[in-house]
Order: sequence, then C-alpha cells, then structure tokens
Amino acid sequence: KLNAYFVPNGHTFNYAPSVIYIRVLDKQGLTVEQHLKADTENFKMRHSIQLKKFDVKDIRYRHATSLYLIDNEFCVYLCYIDPGEGFGSYLIFVLSSDMNICGKYTDVFRTFLKSFLWGGDDVRILN
Repeated sequence: KLNAYFVPNGHTFNYAPSVIYIRVLDKQGLTVEQHLKADTENFKMRHSIQLKKFDVKDIRYRHATSLYLIDNEFCVYLCYIDPGEGFGSYLIFVLSSDMNICGKYTDVFRTFLKSFLWGGDDVRILN
C-alpha cells in the first residue's frame, strides 16, 4: 500500500533503521486535519503512543503534521498534504525510525516535504 519509499544507502525497506514513505489517498470528504485525527484515534487503539508536536514551515500546500512515539520503540513523523480543492487525492508522508535515532533524519524529511510539488491526479509520463 505504499506508493513510494526511501531508505538510507545500503539498506532495504525491511531492514532500514529509518524509512520515508508516501501514500496517495482519496480525500473521502475529509480535510487533512480530520484524516490525521481519525488515523491517530485508530492508531491509539492498537498501540501505546505519545503525541508530540512536529512543525514544518514553508510547505506549499495545506497540511497537518504530528509525531508519534510508539510503544517506546519507534517514532513516526507524519505530514498529510492537500494539493487543493480541485484534486480528489492527498498524500501522506511518513518518516519512521527506531527510537534510538528518532531525530536523525528529520532535517532530510523537512527538506523533502518543502521540496514537494504536486503533479495532479492525472499525471502523465512524457517520453
């Protein structure tokens, strides 16, 4: 269910200490804030989590962010991005890390988010 993922050099998805991944989701009539809240409540039913504030400035689009500290083992940085009213989808960007390196890749993640440019719901590959 991932549309793209990134891992540090020399690692695979299953064995990386940190992973950045992206999912494209139908808006389902929800704002990014509403979807993040619903996902948080769902996650709380399955895990022990602490919520922390995580801000990213200078993102081009409406967005909602959070940081989950999960079961004292993992940290997950979340950013839900809405490219605008004319589009039926939005994206969820996630940085997931082992707790012992929780802050190591946040600058990379923030840079990644700020550089994101939406191609639209009907992206075409040009040859």
